[in-house]
Amino acid sequence: MVGHHASYEFRWRRWALLRDVVAAHLEDAAAGRRFPRFASIGDALGVTALRLPAADLTAEVRAIKEALAGRSIEELVMGPLTARVLYPNVKLEIARPLTRAEVAQVAPPGDAKTLDAYFASMLDSMLEVCASPYPDGAIEVLDG
Repeated sequence: MVGHHASYEFRWRRWALLRDVVAAHLEDAAAGRRFPRFASIGDALGVTALRLPAADLTAEVRAIKEALAGRSIEELVMGPLTARVLYPNVKLEIARPLTRAEVAQVAPPGDAKTLDAYFASMLDSMLEVCASPYPDGAIEVLDG
């Protein structure tokens, strides 16, 4: 994710896990229903660059961060799209809780007890990039 004077590199797995949590707990299992700019970050896979309006993404990321506050780390889930990539022979119909081994593989929670704490560095870094958009008000999401 790149802005005019800021950038943030993140692992796809971590973002996908956040997308799954957002979809399952904040969007009635329909990724992008409430947070379309956030969900569209995944569209950057395999393309040269995706441009997003920084102000819109900022509003969505702030709302996500606020909505995740106080939710237990036990509410981490993996959705069907993520499962399809990580486990090609497994088909999920709906999101399911992560096993302890899966949490350790994606990103150990450390001291985090809530979802907002678990995803804090990712959400805060996204907000930092969005605070420094290009002159046209956009940020870019790049794959690679």
